[in-house]
Amino acid sequence: MIHEFKENSVTSLAEQMAQSLAALVPASCKVLVPMPSKRQSFYKRGYVPAKVLAVAVAKQIAKSQKRLLLVSDVLGVSKEVQDQASLSGAQRRNNLTGAMVTSANAALGPVWLIDDIVTTGSTFLEAKRCLAANGVLVLGFLAFAETLPKNRQNSHGKPV
Repeated sequence: MIHEFKENSVTSLAEQMAQSLAALVPASCKVLVPMPSKRQSFYKRGYVPAKVLAVAVAKQIAKSQKRLLLVSDVLGVSKEVQDQASLSGAQRRNNLTGAMVTSANAALGPVWLIDDIVTTGSTFLEAKRCLAANGVLVLGFLAFAETLPKNRQNSHGKPV
């Protein structure tokens, strides 16, 4: 599902993904901040998967729970970073350190971060660092799926 959503541009899958995620969004959540994409990924796809998912979650919550969530697209990638897919956890952290910028400030209020897939959490950690440096409180994060880094997928279940 994630592959079709991200790599084959089947953005309509965000509605199904949002149904699962909406039930996990705490009632206290008022703002969702989607994780940004690299410029090259955006140019290739034409959209930011996390933003499409965040908007779908906000719509699902408005429909099913009759409450409004703001989707605040305030994060961006400020430097060239490697494709994260084949990097280890430490490499991912180093790759992303200082890579995000934000237009947000503390007036945005507490936020929840959202992404389609989490591997090591490095993207969420960098987003939290960036937002916190601008006075924005991050209360938690949401992801539709979790996976192992590609360099560990074959060793899953085997002693490393």
